[in-house]
Amino acid sequence: MSNDILKAAALQAAVQITINNPPSLASFAEGIEDWYTFCLELMTDTTAAAAPVSTPPPPPASRLEALRQAVRRKNFVILDTETTGLNDGEICQIAIIDQHGQTLLDTLVKPVNGIPADATQIHGITTDMVTSAPGWSEVAPQVRALLTGRDVIVYNAVYDRKMMHKSAEAAGMEKIDWKAFSEWVCAMEAYAEYYGDWNDYRQSFRWQKLIDAARNCSVAVSNAHSALGDCLMTLGVVRFICEGEQEQRHGH
Repeated sequence: MSNDILKAAALQAAVQITINNPPSLASFAEGIEDWYTFCLELMTDTTAAAAPVSTPPPPPASRLEALRQAVRRKNFVILDTETTGLNDGEICQIAIIDQHGQTLLDTLVKPVNGIPADATQIHGITTDMVTSAPGWSEVAPQVRALLTGRDVIVYNAVYDRKMMHKSAEAAGMEKIDWKAFSEWVCAMEAYAEYYGDWNDYRQSFRWQKLIDAARNCSVAVSNAHSALGDCLMTLGVVRFICEGEQEQRHGH
């Protein structure tokens, strides 16, 4: 509000206040000045109570750009797991590959509880197959050593970390903060942004299945729903959506 407007408001207020009790001309002018000063101080007082200014939230960080940055750093691994269930399951297989597709870890994991038939129908792993496999308490230190100081790319990173926590809980282990020593990037969210199927209701891009993403990126679908097979498919998808960005950056 400008000073001229404040002065006009002060004058109008002073006239209304004094209309039934007219003061001397000097006191009238002094009253206008006092009222104007009060209004000005009120407008500029940062401690005065006022309605909070609504600040729009910042735009969500680009998952696609986060993935591309991880690829540019050339220090990433890709991880995938197979589990005994979606919510309260445990890991029964895990694989980790490097940026060149070389296998760093590929092992079955013996869960504390058995593998339900409906889970076996998805990945083909049975309770008998993991009888002699190492438990999560043996596998977790290997995983930690491979992930420390690396970018970790996962197709549905939140779910795999959740299953790593669930496996530790079932094994009676202390919870490991995997994000404390490695940078996690979700390839599923990055591909959803790349694919561009916007969901107005959820205000986000729709997630796509890994198999569908692989096919759309001309990546061979092989050994789907095995941890190693899904790692390799994820790597193919990552290369496709990031190499295209590299071509754009170099003007090809």
